[in-house]
Order: sequence, then C-alpha cells, then structure tokens
Amino acid sequence: MDRLYDYQGNDLEIADRTLNCKIIAHRGYHAIASQNTIQAFKDAAEAGFNWIEIDVRKTADGIYVM
Repeated sequence: MDRLYDYQGNDLEIADRTLNCKIIAHRGYHAIASQNTIQAFKDAAEAGFNWIEIDVRKTADGIYVM
C-alpha cells in the first residue's frame, strides 16, 4: 500500500514501514468508494489493508444487516 487517506479523503503518508502495526479500513476504503459498500471492501483488500471494519445494525424487526 503506497498511499493512505484519512476519513475526509486527505492524503496521508506512512514514514516508517518497519512498524509492527495493522491498518484498518474503516467502513472499507471509503476515500475512493462509498462507505460500507462491497466496492469499498474490495478496494481496501486490493490496496493492502490488513483489516476492514464493517458497520452492523439491527433493524426494527430484529434482523441484523451490514
């Protein structure tokens, strides 16, 4: 992954790639695709994110959706 963006789409740079950390795509890679969409999840995987955070909600009739 060469480029990262914050939640507002601002470009971020990672100075030290030797750090032992994981990078999470919050709601997928929503800087380039609509958040919480299959495309945002695919884009995050292709960009090399280690994890993808997904919102799950409970509907009024008790069904969980994401």
